[in-house]
Amino acid sequence: MESNFARGTDFNKDITIEYIVEHYLEKAKYTMKERSYLVEKQCVEKVIEYFHLKGLIYFRLLTPKSLQDFIVWRKETITPRGKPPSNVTVNKNIAAIKRALNLASKNQLIPQDPFANVSLIRVDKEDSPRIFSKEDIRIIEQMAEKSTIKSEIFFLVRTGLRVSEMVNLEIADVDLGKNIIIVRSVKAKSRKTRYVPIVKGLGIKLQELLNEAKANQRSLVFVNSQGNKHCLRNILRRFRTILKNAKKYGVDIEGVNIHSLRKTYISHMIMSGQDPVKVMKIVGHQSWETMKKYLFLTEEYLQDVPSLF
Repeated sequence: MESNFARGTDFNKDITIEYIVEHYLEKAKYTMKERSYLVEKQCVEKVIEYFHLKGLIYFRLLTPKSLQDFIVWRKETITPRGKPPSNVTVNKNIAAIKRALNLASKNQLIPQDPFANVSLIRVDKEDSPRIFSKEDIRIIEQMAEKSTIKSEIFFLVRTGLRVSEMVNLEIADVDLGKNIIIVRSVKAKSRKTRYVPIVKGLGIKLQELLNEAKANQRSLVFVNSQGNKHCLRNILRRFRTILKNAKKYGVDIEGVNIHSLRKTYISHMIMSGQDPVKVMKIVGHQSWETMKKYLFLTEEYLQDVPSLF
């Protein structure tokens, strides 16, 4: 396969789709954050799985219909959660394979991207993840009482941090004297340092966690039950279990996940009267367009309008 790089536009007709994807993932490994890379790898491998089932091993066999047929197949599969994947999930699969082929085209591994004109599935606003109410949070925290990620849930609810930011939080990042948490640029998605206020009730919990970390001579604030750095996948799995238990007590868990805790934080901050610009700075959003995607205002909040005249 090495000859493809040397030949330039003298394309090898038998270049495999798997090779193209490996080439893409090798590049992605050094340009994406670890978590993003793992998600991207999982998304593109799902497409490869389907192509192998259909005998589509070589690039020359791909047509726009190949991806359209994948979409139909993917929407009929059942996820580990016992239901078909959402349009948002299927779009991640589509986008991943399109990025792989686009890179191959740019690097002259293939003459063109056969999926260039295949569009993502339209996602209605109703499909967008919703947020939790204050009562939902109370129930979720109650369900987390016996979970090994009890403290992690308590922390995420009151800071709006991303899970990846939380698992990398170090003792030096928490300043109880100034009442702030420092999300350093090297750990932030935006690559910019930001400061998150420690709200009422969180300081006591953080002091306990810091004391425990220091006693065990470790730098990380949050660790798993073995005292090692958290695996993101295990946190997500445990949170899904918490949600299933919360559902029994009336919490609507349709369209929500652990990232919904961040959306919940942002939305409730705005509804409590906080300056939107201030909230943007706290959560690390660079534009209002991004912020809007995370903002969900409840019906009660929208109805609570004072008399204007």
